[in-house]
Amino acid sequence: MVPVLAVRPDAPPPAIPDAPPATPDAPPAEGLVRRVLIRSPEIRIKGRNRPSFREALKRNLGRRLKGIGLRWAARSQGDRIWFEPTDATAEDLDRGLAAIRTVFGVELALPAWVLPQPDGWKGPAAPGLLARLVDITVALAESPPAPDAGFALDVRRRNKQFPFRSQEIAAAAGRAVLDRTGWNRVDLSRPASTVFVEAHEDGVYWWTRRVRGPGGLPVGAAGRLTALLSGGFDSPVASWMMAGRGASLDFVHLTPARPDPEDPASAKAIRLARVLSRYTGRSRLLLVPYTRFDFALTGRGRGYAALLFRRFALRCAESAAAEFGAAGLVTGDSLSQVASQTLENLVSADAAVSLPVFRPLIGMSKSAIMEQARRIGSHSISEVPAKDCCALIAGSPRTRSEPRRVAAEESRLIADSAALVEDSLGDSLLGVVDGGEVTVPFAPPDFGRRVTMENAPAAERFAEPAGKAS
Repeated sequence: MVPVLAVRPDAPPPAIPDAPPATPDAPPAEGLVRRVLIRSPEIRIKGRNRPSFREALKRNLGRRLKGIGLRWAARSQGDRIWFEPTDATAEDLDRGLAAIRTVFGVELALPAWVLPQPDGWKGPAAPGLLARLVDITVALAESPPAPDAGFALDVRRRNKQFPFRSQEIAAAAGRAVLDRTGWNRVDLSRPASTVFVEAHEDGVYWWTRRVRGPGGLPVGAAGRLTALLSGGFDSPVASWMMAGRGASLDFVHLTPARPDPEDPASAKAIRLARVLSRYTGRSRLLLVPYTRFDFALTGRGRGYAALLFRRFALRCAESAAAEFGAAGLVTGDSLSQVASQTLENLVSADAAVSLPVFRPLIGMSKSAIMEQARRIGSHSISEVPAKDCCALIAGSPRTRSEPRRVAAEESRLIADSAALVEDSLGDSLLGVVDGGEVTVPFAPPDFGRRVTMENAPAAERFAEPAGKAS
């Protein structure tokens, strides 16, 4: 018997691992402005498609920040993207960085101070400019954590018209840090603190820390997929990985009874979807009961029950995908991890649907999957026991199958598979999650009538969350 523990769907999702520390909000010198510089190296190799990827990233960043109450102006120049958090407090800055680090496409977020130069750096250096660069660098050199700790300077001249070479700045600033602060040595291999200095066309940037994001491509840049979301460790990680390749995602979860957001199984799926939505943005979650399938197979199946259930689940996801405008399905299968995930059984399961089924975890070990679940924040939810579809997989499931034999067995046991799927979807509930919260309450969907979230009543908002369907 599977133990059931209460999991509230409205309980806060786990904190994002390794949240950045608080940052002082006072500028180290007069005339500096605060910017958060976004680094996205993968977008830079996209050739002529770079502008569309860059705009998708700016749009996703803006939505994520707006969702936590921050309206920072986004700017871009060439391949660089930055935000200007005007009048942001230290708390606002850290909340913003914590949100930015969940946005796919962000490799690094750099909370920088900037000495602006609107007309670019041309001609001879302004009097006292080098001394000012040195003073700002010294002000940003934090006190050493230990007497023998070493510091480093990382100086780059991105703008080759800048009047001083990087070596000149580093030499002058390094001497000043040693003379005017508590640091007494330079350590370029394992520094306790590093001050980064970069000269660009629009100004000189300084930062002392880097906040690492998930990398990848902006969500929405590569079409839409529908993911089967169980209560286990695998499917949330699979969904996260496909979002990291630019896919917009919606989720389908099969519940053991009529869906109820307060039921432990449904609540667990909702919490997982909320965690994922911090990375995927707006996503729909469809809760589909498999009660009718359970009744159809009660006491029968001769080892095929698990495989037939997988075919039923894929059909439910395919029907939902047609409503969501998705071009494929996602599952958390890993080859030969369990009996239903042997190569033969995966082929037999896929034969039930016409859409492609993406399995990003297919070659990963269980330990690697669980480690990734810890990193994205889903592990602590997945490990809570709750009754789900695993209750069906009893006895000795077959490890090898042949699609025609499985289809024949399915036809013998289930008179009308299409009607079974349609009736099950008719018993389902649909809600919307975004940025870690349920933004549209769960209600019966009105499939077949395309409405948008903006103009529909709350109970009917099931269509495309934001932007165009891919």
